[in-house]
Amino acid sequence: MQGINYSIAVGVFFCTVYAMWAFSLTAEKAHKCVFFTSPYFKDASMQNRTLLCVIALGLAFTSCSKETPVDPYSEKTGIYFSLEEALVNPDNVISLVLTNKGLTTFPEEIFQFHNLEELKLYGNKLTSIPSRIEELKKLGFLMVEDNMLKDLPSSLGNLKELIWLRADDNDIQRPPKELSQLPKFEFLFLVNNNIQEYPEDLCYIESLEQLDLTDNKIKTFPEKIRNLKSLKCLHLKGNPLDAGVIDSLKKWLPDTRIDY
Repeated sequence: MQGINYSIAVGVFFCTVYAMWAFSLTAEKAHKCVFFTSPYFKDASMQNRTLLCVIALGLAFTSCSKETPVDPYSEKTGIYFSLEEALVNPDNVISLVLTNKGLTTFPEEIFQFHNLEELKLYGNKLTSIPSRIEELKKLGFLMVEDNMLKDLPSSLGNLKELIWLRADDNDIQRPPKELSQLPKFEFLFLVNNNIQEYPEDLCYIESLEQLDLTDNKIKTFPEKIRNLKSLKCLHLKGNPLDAGVIDSLKKWLPDTRIDY
């Protein structure tokens, strides 16, 4: 908004200068300008001519100022809330927030943001995440909750900077085993999905600190879950777990807080 106001101010300044110049024009000089050849302009008084110049140029400058407005906050922080603004300077985009936009497909333009570290796409209608997401080499935080996803791409395992993945409120049945390849992965949220068993492959994410599987359909866990040595919190409310499974989890994960 400040950028637009600045452009308008500049426009008004030049309009004023132009108007002063127009005021000094003689009729002989004025006929060279197409604008001044209109019957209305020829018959107008010098005062009205000046007013017409101010209005015409003011509209022109204001129109130009609205072509690619970029929020100064976004330019300063690298946090963008629209693709249009982000595409003005793709290399400056650190965080992109496209939440509740009604998106049905993953915007291909996102792959232009090579410095992207945080991507928020929750509250849309996405049915898939393309495997090309591995191209976002610096991505550390991915939030795709409240969409229509049935699975997640295995290529997530190539995002070596990924720390946080949130995919709550979807229809995911099995998280990709490739997540175990992530060296910095600490937070995994899969609340309210359709997971029926915890993949044994995900028992080897050494850096994982928080795992939220609330409101799924999990009945058992593999004993190898004891390999999650860094796990601090395990959320399991809303799963059909019997007392025996809970006792085993407490035994296998003595240093983990288990919420059931």
